[in-house]
Amino acid sequence: MMAVHESGLVFGPYAEQDCFIIEKSPALKKLGDYLKIAEFIVRLNLPRQALAIVEAKSSIPQESHQFLQDIKIKLINALTLLFAAWVGRHRDMQAELPEHLKASDWQSISIKLYLVIALVPDQQLAPLTDKFRNLLMTECKLWAIPSHDLWVLNERTAKKAGLIVSF
Repeated sequence: MMAVHESGLVFGPYAEQDCFIIEKSPALKKLGDYLKIAEFIVRLNLPRQALAIVEAKSSIPQESHQFLQDIKIKLINALTLLFAAWVGRHRDMQAELPEHLKASDWQSISIKLYLVIALVPDQQLAPLTDKFRNLLMTECKLWAIPSHDLWVLNERTAKKAGLIVSF
């Protein structure tokens, strides 16, 4: 089992064959420092299997539009790079993919995009989630990701979603 420590939160524990800390990937480093990427990708066993791409922050600035734009880039880059590795376009990264991510059925697995902001108050979650969904509308249509699979969470709601489990 492994945990992911990010932005003052401890995500997991996850089975090693389910979790890929893409941000720390040696293959990613070979692609260059300019590439913005999410923290990690994990296969979750919810009522139905899902791939969750997670970006974590400790707080949010007053002006949220540019902040959310940057998060959008990180999440979509992670999704695109994961798929490119899975189909063999990036062989070094493909070799790094955990067993269960390699074996995922991309036709049926649910894809979830999460922005976890540890300290955001509950009352700000719904408006931020709405902004987040609107910002990612085109990409979600292209990847066939329903809007209800995009969420802005805080620590409490990340626990509820199964991203943070008590150790």
